[in-house]
Amino acid sequence: MLKQIKLILIVSYLMLSVCGFTQKKDSVYFYKLGQTFKLHLKGNIDSAKLYAKQILNESKQVNYIKGEGLGNNYLGICNIYSGNYDSAIIYLKKALILYGLNTKTKGICDVYSNMGVCYDYLGNFAEATKNYLKALTIAEFLNDNDGISRASNNIGTLYYQQKNYKIALSYFEKSLKIRELKQDDCGISSCCLNMGSCYQSLHEIQKSNYFLNKSIINAKKCGDSLLLADALVSLGENYSNAYDNKNALNLFTQVLPMYMSFNEPRALSELYSNMALIYGRLNNYTKSHTYYLLAKNLAQSTNYLTGLKNAYEGLIVISAYYKNADSSAYYLNEYKAITDSIYSENNSKQIAMMQTQYQSEKKDNELIVKDLEIQKQLALSKQKSFQLNVFIVAFLIMIVLIIFVYKSYKQKVKANIEINKQKDIITKQKLVVDQKQKEIIDSINYASRIQHSLMPTEKYISKHIKK
Repeated sequence: MLKQIKLILIVSYLMLSVCGFTQKKDSVYFYKLGQTFKLHLKGNIDSAKLYAKQILNESKQVNYIKGEGLGNNYLGICNIYSGNYDSAIIYLKKALILYGLNTKTKGICDVYSNMGVCYDYLGNFAEATKNYLKALTIAEFLNDNDGISRASNNIGTLYYQQKNYKIALSYFEKSLKIRELKQDDCGISSCCLNMGSCYQSLHEIQKSNYFLNKSIINAKKCGDSLLLADALVSLGENYSNAYDNKNALNLFTQVLPMYMSFNEPRALSELYSNMALIYGRLNNYTKSHTYYLLAKNLAQSTNYLTGLKNAYEGLIVISAYYKNADSSAYYLNEYKAITDSIYSENNSKQIAMMQTQYQSEKKDNELIVKDLEIQKQLALSKQKSFQLNVFIVAFLIMIVLIIFVYKSYKQKVKANIEINKQKDIITKQKLVVDQKQKEIIDSINYASRIQHSLMPTEKYISKHIKK
């Protein structure tokens, strides 16, 4: 029997240990894996993907739904970095379902932001705007500054692509303020990179260089090689626009192996177009043509419209140089189609409409919040009024009780005085009675002594009787 009890205790201990291990996996374990994933994402996408898969697989083993959502979200991010946007959307939609479509959490906010990036890169600006605004709405609901900053930065990129640079800058500045307050080096680098690109397009090169150099400094601080590479390319574009071909080409050549290690087709497409432009200026048209074709192929592989536009623009010039009218006409038609797709009036209208809808919903939400605040204040006022009434009633009851107690006390004191008077009277009467009784007893005793003195003694009587 004792052995059986010991066995039960051992089994119970083991079960508790397993439960404790599982709980640890739910919180600390997956959090640490997530942090490791983020570190690898900055420099080694393949390692980051392995950690994302580990989070997903181990979450399934312990039936940790939140972990599964996180794993799918991270795999979506990996596919974004690799340029596989359709695959990324599949993972992100799974993450949305696992997190809960109608919930408002930081996880959901992050997924909507990532889906916006996918649609943005695919040139579907309407869907990108819709997802970015959903992310912003949730972030504002949660008062999540990180989410607000990221969504604002992403929305700014949409306006940048539509050449609405002033509006784009307002979003980037809003994001930058939050990230500077939080001392988020990677976030600061991203915002400064975007602001540098905006000022570049506005031909304000001094401001552009300022923000790009700031982006480079912060990218080095946080160790994000991709951000660093992007900022160096934009700085190289400023050199290129100033026809400083040597410094521009040096920067582009420095960044090329970095982009190739990331396997980032969008970034490589833009870099090849920039390098092709420089080689064209240097009259090396063969190399220029090769790099433009590489840029076009990479942009086509990911449906990167801006990359295609830049490549077609260069190929028009190269085809003209080679006097190839057919190729030149073909590339010109493709360039027009891409340009119309990017800067179409319909896209602008859709973005404006969604922005208006967002502002309207934001105002509605603000009114709801105000209404709730008013109701809260009314409830608080009613509660305070009720508490005041209760206090007044309690105070009045207390006053009545005090008066009652005081009157009772006074009556008791009065009764005690009366009792004491009666006691004094009784005591005095008793003293009088005692005194009378003493006098009577003394009189009796005195009479008795007289009587005894007059009466003969027994001896005397006995003597005379015998005679």
